[in-house]
Amino acid sequence: MKRKLTLIMTILAAALMASSCSQPVPTGGDYGPVPASRFRGKHLVFATGTSGDKFIWEFSGDRFKISGDDGPIPGDAVFTILGKGQVAKAIDGRWTVDEQGLTLTGITADGKDGYKDVTLRPFQTPVVRVDLDGTQYVFRQLP
Repeated sequence: MKRKLTLIMTILAAALMASSCSQPVPTGGDYGPVPASRFRGKHLVFATGTSGDKFIWEFSGDRFKISGDDGPIPGDAVFTILGKGQVAKAIDGRWTVDEQGLTLTGITADGKDGYKDVTLRPFQTPVVRVDLDGTQYVFRQLP
């Protein structure tokens, strides 16, 4: 009898534990497109995790501008937008957003052009996030 009770309690405990565990939110899941209105304005864009990396990303009309926030633009952001081995204090260009993602074109870095167009795939969870070279960044609207 005691063995049966122990077995039943073990099964119940396992079932409760399994049902209470939530699965992590997958990055880039089926969240649907982020509307352009969520990008317009000035944002502090900060890395999740412990790095403390952050930068400013402004969207106005059809133009964007990226700059450091009390420091350089994080390397993974520069790598994703400009390519390997690049550095920049300021990145700007044109932007559009549609079902395919956030597309950056006419990109210049510190006044130099010749960079390839880039399409990023931001998603909402409910905040807007984007993956830059394996680091997830969150957009926070600034006044």
